Amino acid sequence: MKKIIVIGGGPGGYVAAIRAAQLGADVTIIEKQYLGGTCLNVGCIPTKCLLHSAELVEQIKTQGKDIGVEVEGVKVNFPQVIAHKNAISKQLTSGVAGLLKLNKVKKVDGTAKFIGEKQLEVTKADGSKETMTADAIIVGKFVGKESLAAVGGATGNLINLLVGFFVGLSSGASVIISQYYGARKNAEVSASVHTAAALSLAGGVLMTLLSYFFLPNFLVTMGTPVEILDLASTYTRIISLGMLPSLIYNIGSGILRAIGDSQRPLYFLIVCCLFNIVADVLLVVGAGMGVAGAALATILSQLLSAVLVVVTLCRSHQSYQLRPREIRFHGAILKRILQIGFPAGLQSVLYSISNIIIQASMNIFGTDVLAAWTAYGKLSDLYWMIISAFGIAITTFTGQNFGAGKYDRMRKSVRVCLLLSLIATVVLCGTLMLGARGFLVLFTSDETVLEYGLVMMRLLVPSYITYILIEVLSGAVRGAGDTLIPTIINLTGICLLRVVWIWFVVPAHNTVECVLFSYPLTWVVTSIVFVLYYWKGGWLQRCIRKSGIEEPV
Repeated sequence: MKKIIVIGGGPGGYVAAIRAAQLGADVTIIEKQYLGGTCLNVGCIPTKCLLHSAELVEQIKTQGKDIGVEVEGVKVNFPQVIAHKNAISKQLTSGVAGLLKLNKVKKVDGTAKFIGEKQLEVTKADGSKETMTADAIIVGKFVGKESLAAVGGATGNLINLLVGFFVGLSSGASVIISQYYGARKNAEVSASVHTAAALSLAGGVLMTLLSYFFLPNFLVTMGTPVEILDLASTYTRIISLGMLPSLIYNIGSGILRAIGDSQRPLYFLIVCCLFNIVADVLLVVGAGMGVAGAALATILSQLLSAVLVVVTLCRSHQSYQLRPREIRFHGAILKRILQIGFPAGLQSVLYSISNIIIQASMNIFGTDVLAAWTAYGKLSDLYWMIISAFGIAITTFTGQNFGAGKYDRMRKSVRVCLLLSLIATVVLCGTLMLGARGFLVLFTSDETVLEYGLVMMRLLVPSYITYILIEVLSGAVRGAGDTLIPTIINLTGICLLRVVWIWFVVPAHNTVECVLFSYPLTWVVTSIVFVLYYWKGGWLQRCIRKSGIEEPV
């Protein structure tokens, strides 16, 4: 018989416990205060009882005369009102207790904390402690705020540290493929594709080993709260196994975008996102796997995306066709990829380091803030996916037109891309702000977490508009092969300034809002510098001289 422990006797907890017991599991529920949660004890039901009493008094005083009922000396026996409210709550919570007993769910009064993946230390009401082990542990709303914090901020930045570097390298492949494709140099396109594929395989294996064996140790260094440390370590080790398919997809989709095919990578991404959601529900909720299920669902979606992009490239009959037997490094091509891609990879690494420093600053505020940060991060990913798509599109488009010598068309495309990204940003930000609480509730029902999440969204979402210039202008410049200066601008304006803010300003004003302000501040500064650099125009002439691609006759 499968043994399940449910932490928390609120609406989600007791329903999960009863259903698990009905399916044949040996279930124990741990509740520190009262069954039924906030709603039955101090929220909805008690409030309605008090309001009902007040409503009756008001009706007697104001409406009685209209129907011929006159009452003098109406008094409110407040202790009796409270007693009535308590009786109603007790009746309902007793009903919950009765259902638990009927379904043979054992109840333990106390609090619990994780001391292992499937082990809990339970502090009972009398102060005694007991270690409990189960096949599955259910916490909060599906996986609870601790698990929410563990799969987000505590691990995301560390994973991005490795993934971002190799994705940055792959951007070098996208640039030179788009340039060769625009110049109709088919042999060079083919060599670049197979070199990029070799890079994805080598990089994926290396990232898997590094992330599996080393990243969990950094969770302690970052000051990850003790209550989520084991969960975060578990999630990190499992998710690391998806590094290889993740890099294959990123480089494969970069190849498709380089030749102007942005639709199929988008379709693949949509399919895999939907698959990930379904897999999350089945593995996290259905199978009761918690953070392990969330990690496994992500791996499976990454594997699916890799298969889709590889099959697409292999079935092509164009110059960018992928032939597995020809996958190898071409020295000259690899050198160009590294020259263009290394600055972008370095930039991504330093971005992640600055975000890790911010994450360490957030960790001191506890699990509630981390859970809110994770929920906000999942919502903000919608914007970063959209703005990154514009950045990739402009990089590809300018690369192709640079290779073909159509420089006026390059400049026009930048203006169009800025307008479209502005429209998309305004629409998305407006949607997120109007439905902020509703979106956050999808991840947690904890009121404290929700309040922190709302603070984050109100401060950061409106400032997304300041990032448009960074993404579009840097993408356009990189498409022409100028990667060093954009990297320096980003590293100085974003990474360095962000670190300075965290180290010198935040200690004097140690609040969540002060930490978060590092984002819009650095975006504004960097945007201004990019505008000045782009419109000065000298970068284009330098790229033409250094490209080695003949200008059109």
